[in-house]
Amino acid sequence: SILHIMAQPIKDARESPWHKVLAARPAILNPPPLPHDLAERPIAAAVVSGDLSVLEAALDASNATAAHEELLPGSTTPLMLAAAAGRVDMLKVLLEHDAASSSLAHCDSAHTNALTRAVVLGHIDAARFLLEQQADPNIECSALEAALLLGTSSTKDNYNGKRSSEMVHLLLESPSVRFDLWTCSMAIAASMPDALASLLSRNATALLNDLSPAIREQHLDQWLAASAATCSSPEVMLMVFELLRRHRQLDLDHHSTPATTATAPTATTATPPLLSVAQLNSLLGKSIENRQVAVARELLLARADVNQPVPQMRLYLPRHMLPLMKLPFELALEISAFDMLELLLDFNADVTHSLSRAIAAYDRPPTLVPRLIKSNADVNSMAATQGGPPLLYALDEPHLVRFLIDAGADPTMLSSNGKALWEEARVLEVIEMLHNHSTSIH
Repeated sequence: SILHIMAQPIKDARESPWHKVLAARPAILNPPPLPHDLAERPIAAAVVSGDLSVLEAALDASNATAAHEELLPGSTTPLMLAAAAGRVDMLKVLLEHDAASSSLAHCDSAHTNALTRAVVLGHIDAARFLLEQQADPNIECSALEAALLLGTSSTKDNYNGKRSSEMVHLLLESPSVRFDLWTCSMAIAASMPDALASLLSRNATALLNDLSPAIREQHLDQWLAASAATCSSPEVMLMVFELLRRHRQLDLDHHSTPATTATAPTATTATPPLLSVAQLNSLLGKSIENRQVAVARELLLARADVNQPVPQMRLYLPRHMLPLMKLPFELALEISAFDMLELLLDFNADVTHSLSRAIAAYDRPPTLVPRLIKSNADVNSMAATQGGPPLLYALDEPHLVRFLIDAGADPTMLSSNGKALWEEARVLEVIEMLHNHSTSIH
């Protein structure tokens, strides 16, 4: 899973903050129960009641620091309760009575503050207000990292993904928010291209330059594996591929001598260590089904095997059954992804037995069949089809029948039911053409 990938230790790098945010999240979503008797904590009781006038009365009857001193289980303050409820009006009143702003800086036993609670529970207005009041977003359980974590697929079932994205942008707009390589990791795992682009524009990856090539490679490979874990955002994966390529090329340029420079381009496309050919091909299948041509190109450059089967994921199958496997070209043909077909042909896809399916493909472009024949498609192939040779599928198109015969198609071949091809035809011009060719051959 994404969390397992991101939790992999990297030597000489800051400890992953994932476990801190994950540890804090249950404490926020399922806080310790409040005491049954809140008589000794009138301010907290007023916040829990949700009545602003009751809260104002309780604050007027207390001293200036009472709101901070009323600690509930888990070292929770009334300000945290108001933030967790998203009550901006109560937050304003509480802070107006807290002259030292001590409750704003207070952290509970899970290392979160009022801002983190508002972030985790998706209260954007409350988070915006607390940021305006100089709440610290950079505590041990960082608000930005918490928002990014909540954007990952593993937690979206309990959190509004759109709201998570809005929260991330709110935090990135704050000049006080700090970020580093792990923040980039979280943006990648959360499949948030805008957030990652914002971090990259602020040179968040500059620390990569301070790492040794081996450690830098580990970071980049980890990012690639995280972006590949969902494949839900092609933009994120392309950004990571570009980072990977750029830094590998920088390392090659740094270490190359004039005698070895000529071999550098082949090394830039080496298969990432964390992604095997099987993993690359699984991603290739997803990118084909999603028609993500740019992502497919990067996967092929990373040495996905264009002639090895990929899983067909969109076909519904019972859970106990493995996905069907198809060659990339056959899968692209099946969904009429013609731009993808051109890409696969550029990477030398084996199309020996693909001509029949290509002719039968819905709305195929006129250039497809000539391109396949130029790529050594067998014009007489009977493999991978139950009906007959490629000519059988062209019987309604006289110009295509003529083209195939000129390319070497045999008009005397039979269909699967033993009939001559001219007997299967319905167009008079095609019937005469095939019959005449068959007669001349015999």
